[in-house]
Amino acid sequence: MKIDFLCALHISFKFLPKNLTVLLLFGQAGQLHLVKPYMVAVQSNNVSAVNEALNELYVEEEDYERLRESVDMHDNFDQIGLAQKVKNS
Repeated sequence: MKIDFLCALHISFKFLPKNLTVLLLFGQAGQLHLVKPYMVAVQSNNVSAVNEALNELYVEEEDYERLRESVDMHDNFDQIGLAQKVKNS
């Protein structure tokens, strides 16, 4: 059964970029904080999913200095969505 699940995951994700695959797997498990160092390392690619995941972590951690740096240096993210999250936090 476990092998079937892993095969299904591989087939589902093999056509996605590696960044998105990692984020999907850890995001669905609610464990994005575990891959935070990885996301920081690849954020220079300015991938929307990475930027949004990191920005969300920074809001949750109330790390507004890093959030500001992220927003200033990487513009590929849902700006209105982020503004709403910050307003509601």
